[in-house]
Amino acid sequence: QKEEEEEKKKEEDPLDSQKENTIIVKVLKATQIKGDLLSKADVYVKVTLDKKNTFKTKTIKSNANPEWNETFTLPITNIETQKITIQTYDDDLLKDDKLAEEEIQVKDLLVENNTIVDKKYTVGKKGQL
Repeated sequence: QKEEEEEKKKEEDPLDSQKENTIIVKVLKATQIKGDLLSKADVYVKVTLDKKNTFKTKTIKSNANPEWNETFTLPITNIETQKITIQTYDDDLLKDDKLAEEEIQVKDLLVENNTIVDKKYTVGKKGQL
């Protein structure tokens, strides 16, 4: 009977740390992005879950205030240990320049009653995301 109760509790908890859930990441826009000395930035964003699952926005050319409005669904399997990395890049011919990086613990996105909260982040010194 105890095993049945534990199994029922797992089924009821929508954010059980052992059950696969998802988090939706929306990359909306960035502002005040600085480019190279000779040109405006060609900006894209990478969203990575635990250095395994990487999603990339389209590149917005020559724009200090790019808007993507792209959505990515990340598979969450362990709320306590997983982290999301958000990186902003300037797409260059030889090597892309990393403009900023932010690492977010999945558990820090949770609030009371195990619900997910909307958050906006300032990423680095070269603009806001």
